[in-house]
Amino acid sequence: MLAYGWPEDREEKITALRAICQRFLPHHMDAFDDAIARSLERTAVVRITLTEPPVGKRKQYDKEGEEMKWGRME
Repeated sequence: MLAYGWPEDREEKITALRAICQRFLPHHMDAFDDAIARSLERTAVVRITLTEPPVGKRKQYDKEGEEMKWGRME
């Protein structure tokens, strides 16, 4: 289950964008302030809050290395 919304203020939006950029574009952080000044007003940021812990399953493979799809058991 997810809850989502828009950041309430300018600083929250900038903080979120900074975290994203540091994670995925760390070598380009020198251009961050110029990009914010140029594009912040036309950039959308969505806040997502997980209401339950994330879950997932790993893929399973048979002895030959072929992925075992849904319903196939060995």
